[in-house]
Amino acid sequence: MAARIFLLWPRFVCRPDIHPPSQRQASCAGKPQVAMITIQTSSLNPFQKVVATLLGLATLVLGVMFSVVLIPVVALLGAIGVGYFWWKTRALRKAMADIRSQRDADIIEGEAVVVREYREVRRLEN
Repeated sequence: MAARIFLLWPRFVCRPDIHPPSQRQASCAGKPQVAMITIQTSSLNPFQKVVATLLGLATLVLGVMFSVVLIPVVALLGAIGVGYFWWKTRALRKAMADIRSQRDADIIEGEAVVVREYREVRRLEN
C-alpha cells in the first residue's frame, strides 16, 4: 500500500504516473510537473510504525502547545495596544467633550411655528 502526497496541483498538470512514456512528450508539453512524495507504508516494520506514530503525536502536541501560548500572547498584545491608544487620546476626548458642552450651552430647546401673512397689494391707477 502506498500513500501519495501531492505537493503541487495546478489546474492543468502533467502527472507522469498517469501518462505512459510514449504519450508523455505530447500530453505534457508546456504543462507544469507535479511534485509527488510516495510513502510505502507496507514496507515499514512495527518499530518504524511506532516511531512514526510517536513523532506524529509529538508534532501534534507541539502544535497545540504553540497555539495555546500564541493566541493569549496575541490577545494580550492587542489589549495593550488598545489601552495605549485609549490612554494617548484621552486629552483629545476631553477637548471634544468641552467643545460639545460649550456648543450645547448655546442651544435653547423649544418649538417654533412660522406664520406667513400675505397681503394683497393693489396697484392704484391714476
